[in-house]
Amino acid sequence: PNFDAPMGGVAYRAVLDYSFMFGLDLLVIGGFLLYASRRPQKHLSLVWLVIALEIVRGILDDLYMISQGYNAAFMLGFIVLHLIVIIPGAAFARRVKDT
Repeated sequence: PNFDAPMGGVAYRAVLDYSFMFGLDLLVIGGFLLYASRRPQKHLSLVWLVIALEIVRGILDDLYMISQGYNAAFMLGFIVLHLIVIIPGAAFARRVKDT
């Protein structure tokens, strides 16, 4: 909120660079999840990795952002999105493990 760095400045470019690298990170994880979905029992640890990332880089980061003054309602929306990934992912992983 209230990002006051000038367009083209160091802080502005740093935010763009971080966002770009974060996007690449999600692209790689998503691509491997698609590949691994052909044999989910073999790649179950990847599901738990994504769940852990959703908790730490998702929910905990959103709570940190709220504590830093970002819009709580907006960040709570993201927490709901993270839970939409976590809950079915954990249910799926437990069901596969039990079979």
